[in-house]
Amino acid sequence: TLSSSSAASDVYKRQGETVLVWDTDINDRSNRNDTSNGRIYFDEDGVHTVTAVVEMAANATGRRELVLAYNGTVIQESRVRMLGDATGTNPRLLLVFDVLGVANEYVDVRAYQNTGGILKADMAKSFVSVTKVADA
Repeated sequence: TLSSSSAASDVYKRQGETVLVWDTDINDRSNRNDTSNGRIYFDEDGVHTVTAVVEMAANATGRRELVLAYNGTVIQESRVRMLGDATGTNPRLLLVFDVLGVANEYVDVRAYQNTGGILKADMAKSFVSVTKVADA
């Protein structure tokens, strides 16, 4: 199991789909998390469950999304969406998806919004976990 979060208290300030970078390893014995670009490498072949929880800034309109990419290609079936919420509450999006991974290939988690200006994902309140659950 790999678990990573981010010590950053700042937010992403980009529009469009953005790769999230996890700069703090909670449990990464195989050194699989690249803290510079958000890539999480598989250390062996098999089925891996990827879990990501990301806190986004409140947005009364549009939608927020998380999606998983494998070797840079978005897996559309993994996409989770939340519609706008006028309550002012910062929503947390949950993505859980199984990937048939190959050793030395990677996944990354991406966030997206379609309205509301800059993307604000509070990485200090977010995490990702990758766990091998079965052999290939």
